[in-house]
Amino acid sequence: MKKLLATLLFIVGTCLTAFSQSFQPNELLVQIKSTDQARIVADKLIEIGGSDLIFFKSISAPMRIYHAKFANNVDLDAIIKTAFGVSEIQVIQKNHHIEERVTIPNDTDFGNQWHLNNTGQTGGTADADIDAPEAWDITTGGNTAHGDTIVVCIIESQGVDINHPDLIDNLWKNYGEIPANGIDDDNNGYIDDFDGWHVGNNTGTITAGSHGTRVAGMIGAIGNNAQGISGVNHRVKMMVVQGQSASNEASVIAAYTYPLLMRQKYNQTNGAEGAFVVATNASWGINNGQPSNSPLWCGFYDTLGVAGILNIGATSNSNVNVDVVGDLPTACPSDYLVAVTMTNSTDNRAGSGYGPIHIDLAAPGSSVLLTNTNNTYTTTTGTSFATPCVAGAVALLYSAPCADFISYAKTFPDSAALKMRDLLLDNVDLISSLAGEVGSGGRLNLFSSVQALMNSCDTNACITPYAISLSNTTDTSTTVSWQSNNNTNIILSYAQTNGVPSSIVLPSTTTAYVVSDLTPCTTYNFTIQGTCGIDSSNVSTAISITSDGCCTNPLVNIDDKSETSIDLSWTAILYATNYVIRYQPVSGSAWTYDTITGTNIQLANLDTCTEYEIQIQTLCSDSSETYSDSYTVITKGCGICYEGFYCNINPTAVSTQFEWIESITIDGITETTGNNNGYYHP
Repeated sequence: MKKLLATLLFIVGTCLTAFSQSFQPNELLVQIKSTDQARIVADKLIEIGGSDLIFFKSISAPMRIYHAKFANNVDLDAIIKTAFGVSEIQVIQKNHHIEERVTIPNDTDFGNQWHLNNTGQTGGTADADIDAPEAWDITTGGNTAHGDTIVVCIIESQGVDINHPDLIDNLWKNYGEIPANGIDDDNNGYIDDFDGWHVGNNTGTITAGSHGTRVAGMIGAIGNNAQGISGVNHRVKMMVVQGQSASNEASVIAAYTYPLLMRQKYNQTNGAEGAFVVATNASWGINNGQPSNSPLWCGFYDTLGVAGILNIGATSNSNVNVDVVGDLPTACPSDYLVAVTMTNSTDNRAGSGYGPIHIDLAAPGSSVLLTNTNNTYTTTTGTSFATPCVAGAVALLYSAPCADFISYAKTFPDSAALKMRDLLLDNVDLISSLAGEVGSGGRLNLFSSVQALMNSCDTNACITPYAISLSNTTDTSTTVSWQSNNNTNIILSYAQTNGVPSSIVLPSTTTAYVVSDLTPCTTYNFTIQGTCGIDSSNVSTAISITSDGCCTNPLVNIDDKSETSIDLSWTAILYATNYVIRYQPVSGSAWTYDTITGTNIQLANLDTCTEYEIQIQTLCSDSSETYSDSYTVITKGCGICYEGFYCNINPTAVSTQFEWIESITIDGITETTGNNNGYYHP
């Protein structure tokens, strides 16, 4: 009961901050540690508030809760702040206004979305739904308690209508990328992936597919925007990866690689790069597929899970026992895969796959109203739509107002993904018809899952500082940055590998500190810990950096070349005194050496159309590096076949309507072909 009360108080406090919840002036609710201390507490409140009490009466004897009202206008915030230091007081808060309500969005067709709020409107069974409005009383989606933008990756063969007015504001964009400039601006290995990625043609072009648009509507159709429908999340960001085919496992692995890399970048950079992908959605698969035949596909879910991504997969739309006949991906054994079957508006499994070993839970998916292409809506059926209901639930759980859990998720992303799985499966609505058919024995209940997370949230926890990063590193200094929540002080510790750590205590208002006593060319580990009065947070995960000053070889740039020369340059190494360049033809056996003090050189008097092997060595006053690996460069003069400029093939061209061979010239003879399905000789 104490933990439940603390949770309720935390929720109230969060709502007050976010929505300016109203309260009764001059009134407080006070939980005291012992009923025989009531008189002492009343006197101290009068002393703190500077006003007499009209009453101080018990309203819950078992819980030792009293209702206090002051005689004059008082500053309740100031009283609460001071009263937390009174030893006889356990909890003190304002007396907030309460109203009868559940969060019903104003979307015009919400009343027809039985899967979110079933009132029997389609001949169904009342409350055979996921209790979405009750969950929305706590959170409607959006960011984490730390401010991270929550992302769900939709993997679809035909894409999503990213311009649908009920989806457009909830579609993820890669703002590290400049659209259509032909450059990998964010260095993630993908060019122009502003709207997502198409693994079929290796472009960032996303097309509008009906199936994917319906999936997106279930996860995150914009809620409370006075049009259309609502998704499980009113606010979420949906990343689209298009072009996979379940009949082509290479495309499946390529598709899952994109969200994996983006989440890994987010983890490695403490949110500075990448995306906080918490779930993937796969509303596709292979009937009767055998995991033993697809170890790379199934194994990929474990890799995604280690990065913090929980993966949701749709099972077969046939009434088969997946445990017996198999299925991909839902028979894959990974703990980081949640397999979903489908229920209808009467809470019965709707002719879809089952199996208590491999199918984890059910979710609504029969005759559900969702978005469709061309700014339309449609009623649709399939496990394809039960699955994004669960994926959307994962995203909503991450938006719950529990800073303690998000701190845990950033320190232990793999464990947080497994906790999300448990929150889904341990809090289903148990359905008798699903007993023995799905592992959890029930259907998704969004509210119960969110409530369970909040009940487990330690609202009094001292939160570990997060978003730790290192920048501006020199040979003797680096800047450490972080964010924190409820800390009174910050303890910054750093040490050489296996060395004795140095610690600095900083006030909580400090969010960056320059450590200026580093030793050159030395690896250091940095950690952050918060204090909250007499309590301390967990120590953050260590991040490492090597200070500048190592006698390393620089990266050599090939700036220009001619028939007889090659121009090289590189960035200066801090303590270098000289650099040695050596080079020879690849087929040669005698190096030519040049020693210089600058950072560029032209290799002259070279042979025409010859491949050269080039290496660099850095010399320092107290040490020197061995020669680098070889760079190979071919001098010019090899002829037009090697050095001529030719236009690139358009990878999106699918017919001769776009590209063809106009003519071919060989030995002065020109043959013209034109647009006739390719070259031919008449």
